[in-house]
Amino acid sequence: IVLLDRATGASRAIPAPGITSNVSSIERVGAKVAVLTGSSQSAALFDAATGAPAGTLALPYDFRVARVRPDSICGVGFDPTSATAVCFDASPRVVWSKKIPLAQGELRMADDRDVLVTTRLWASSGTPESFVLSLDDGRTVAHLGSFVSSFVRDEHGAIAGFFRAGPTSEYLGLDGRRRWTTRALQSADSASALLADGVLVVAGWGQITAGAEIVGLDPATGATRWTGELPLLPIAHSAYRNDVTLRLHAGAVVMRGRESMQDYLALFDPATGNRFYATVRRR
Repeated sequence: IVLLDRATGASRAIPAPGITSNVSSIERVGAKVAVLTGSSQSAALFDAATGAPAGTLALPYDFRVARVRPDSICGVGFDPTSATAVCFDASPRVVWSKKIPLAQGELRMADDRDVLVTTRLWASSGTPESFVLSLDDGRTVAHLGSFVSSFVRDEHGAIAGFFRAGPTSEYLGLDGRRRWTTRALQSADSASALLADGVLVVAGWGQITAGAEIVGLDPATGATRWTGELPLLPIAHSAYRNDVTLRLHAGAVVMRGRESMQDYLALFDPATGNRFYATVRRR
């Protein structure tokens, strides 16, 4: 572990017992730093000021971080037959743990309250399933016997439905039944969606392709209200990683994209699709 002085850039290397494989993520929790290692099967904690070792914690296989708060880190690990959600604090101590019978699973999306885990998009066998778990206590908020790309929150913070991306995308009610379909996002296999100002705002993208789209849809019929513009870079590639998040802040839809070769941020009026601001940088 290397500590850097923010003012001068001076560095100091310290021993890092407990780290026996590649580092996958570094997160701040309390006055400590948690270093997640290998396929995120363990977390090694260190004092953020001194670098002194502060304990280790075993984690589920293939652990993916879903939420980081000043007092805790929550995420989900996946093995071939099940998924295990875990939240731990700076002690380090497991605050809660929840195992669900989800084979070939992956973390689809998360916000500050809940996480959506589903059968892998390209799973070779089995019946697709989707679980929404509370990140506060691990309880199951929703369970659908089908694949969905995103849960949909309304302006009051409640989950109002689900969105499934594809050549023909679908909006599902809380009961998992299809309300309507749209072909507004034909090239997307992933999506993030929210309700704002009476409009269902959806960002769609491909997991292994560059770029994204954003549209405003009528939540009752699926009719396209508007299509947003994104100032993305022209990128050619043969292997890629792409992820997009949407959130509502001060009345604006904030769209953030993280790709293998570019990052971007854009703000839209949810009612009209007018873009207030956008920035993009190459990685």
